Amino acid sequence: DRSVAVRGTTNAEELRVMRRQALSRERIELNAVYNEIQETISETSHEIRQTENFLKGIRQRLFPEIEKDISIL
Repeated sequence: DRSVAVRGTTNAEELRVMRRQALSRERIELNAVYNEIQETISETSHEIRQTENFLKGIRQRLFPEIEKDISIL
């Protein structure tokens, strides 16, 4: 009600409805941003797993060769 008083109207109910609608729109926008963040996190996690698997494969191929080269010296 305090936010209603700041607006300076005598029709408090209309102002409440407008505020409710604004908050509803804001909630929808925030949910959309939240969903986008969740999707980005999921995609990033997937990419990290792919990168880890890629690096694991590289290590499995290169480390034996490096050890072989070191043992020759």
